[in-house]
Amino acid sequence: MNVLYWVFNYMPQWEAVSKEIASLRQSLNGRIKGSLISLNTKDRSLSLAADEKRIPLPYGLPLYPLVKPYASRFDVNHLFASAAERFLTPILARQNGVLTIAKDTPMLQGFERNRDAFRRMRAIVVQGERDREILRQM
Repeated sequence: MNVLYWVFNYMPQWEAVSKEIASLRQSLNGRIKGSLISLNTKDRSLSLAADEKRIPLPYGLPLYPLVKPYASRFDVNHLFASAAERFLTPILARQNGVLTIAKDTPMLQGFERNRDAFRRMRAIVVQGERDREILRQM
């Protein structure tokens, strides 16, 4: 199985979600091939080599049309973001997407905007009770 992890600001040395992804990639290595795309607002360097790609934002936005064809190469596209993330969620929901809501979504409009995408996701993992309750009510 080939999994592509999507995250904003991958920094496994100190950031919790990044550590979780690094742990998944390491522990499943050999059974699941795990690649990574990090869309970065903090690190401005571009790296498209190997299994760990780093794309600086907003400079990476011209690559946006390539997301769908690239994501279609993978068995699973696992996005770690807030429920309000509006660029990748609709695309990845159509490409065997899994969403881990790893960041608080303060406004209900974020959930509402992605309602259709949530229904197309293979799975949604929540890390907070509030997010779980909101999704149940949808």
